[in-house]
Amino acid sequence: MAAALQSAATSGHQVARVATDRQRTGAGAAALFGGVNAIAWIAYFASHAMVKPAVVGNLAQTYDFLHATAPLYVPLALILSVVGMATLLFVRGLDERLRPASPSLSQLAALCGVAGVVILEVDYMTYFFVQERMLLGADRAAVEALIPGFSVLAPVAAMLAALFLAAWIGLISVISRGSAGFPTPLRYLGFLAAVTLVSGEFLQFGAVHPLEVFLVGTSLLMDVWLVWAGVLVWRLRQPTPAADRR
Repeated sequence: MAAALQSAATSGHQVARVATDRQRTGAGAAALFGGVNAIAWIAYFASHAMVKPAVVGNLAQTYDFLHATAPLYVPLALILSVVGMATLLFVRGLDERLRPASPSLSQLAALCGVAGVVILEVDYMTYFFVQERMLLGADRAAVEALIPGFSVLAPVAAMLAALFLAAWIGLISVISRGSAGFPTPLRYLGFLAAVTLVSGEFLQFGAVHPLEVFLVGTSLLMDVWLVWAGVLVWRLRQPTPAADRR
């Protein structure tokens, strides 16, 4: 009996250690994802000072913008794609931590988080798909033939990603209360980021709307939330299982 109890305790420690390592990896990835995402967002606005922005329906101007920014955006897209997949561990880790407090909402939040991250990865890859060909020296006419499809897929993917990410962050902010949850300022930031993500998709200015790069409708608030939440989870210890405490 003693041997069986010791074996169960050892197994419980191993499971807890694996869960902790997975959550810390995901948390670190989320913080890095938010930081690099912020760089991409700032770079998008900064590029407007040097190059006319891409505009839906203006083939030549869109090509010129994508060509001029390809050396910056191609590596950013690759980094965000790799780190973004690791961020899925963060989504899972939050689900594991918050499920005891609200099983149904936690599962719904996790589904929205996974969908948002994966669809945002598709958005990044649309830019990489077009701009990588520019860097490899593809003929301009061949690249321009890709732009009409790109101009539809990229904004649609970004819009869906923004809506799913807003739902994820908003739900996490609702259920992450109490001693095991997030601090109140981070929760309020999450609510504000969720509202900004949604409103950014439906508020348009001017007769000609620029084709936003990487983060259509997303915001620096989301990036700050990811970095802050990621650092907090990375620093937290996994609660000790009841079996281990005995």
